[in-house]
Amino acid sequence: MDKHFGTKWAKRLIVSALAALGMLVAVGVGSNGVNAATTPAANADQISFKAVLLNSDHGVITTIKPTDVINQSGVKVKTLKAMTDWKVNDRVEINQKPYYDLGGGQFIYALDVIPYATVIPFKMVCQVRYIPGYGIQVWNDQLKPVSQNGKSKRLKHGTNWKVFGLAFLKGHTYYSLGGNQFLDARYMVRIK
Repeated sequence: MDKHFGTKWAKRLIVSALAALGMLVAVGVGSNGVNAATTPAANADQISFKAVLLNSDHGVITTIKPTDVINQSGVKVKTLKAMTDWKVNDRVEINQKPYYDLGGGQFIYALDVIPYATVIPFKMVCQVRYIPGYGIQVWNDQLKPVSQNGKSKRLKHGTNWKVFGLAFLKGHTYYSLGGNQFLDARYMVRIK
């Protein structure tokens, strides 16, 4: 059985974890924001677009699927590609749903994104599969090489490592070793 990241097991894990993250974003878990009531639209076909600040989430988010951008009138203006990173200003509520403000009167649905470098936790053991005699680079969440004793930290082909989750960094999948250390998932194979 192929144990690469692309297996059904890994895909189910990602879908489940992203769904759980989406539910957390929807209910505002962990935010100390202020929820404000909005007036429901008089006509269900008409969009009541009242944005209220939920909390200050200045930073970067990653789209987890193709994501529509809407304007202040609720009209789709474009679609962002999946697994791309975007700077956001604040998280707001529009029609009692969470959105991120991209600036310039553009908003994206909060359940279609995750905060940049969010580690989706799980545990397993993986083996480095690269080129015999060589190793893969260990990166931090800004995709800068991790150093050890003044040299770039690399993990040799054929060695086994415990991983503690996965993250999407700049459009690619990485496994977390913990301590802000990440490995490109393309070169890792699950063994346990």
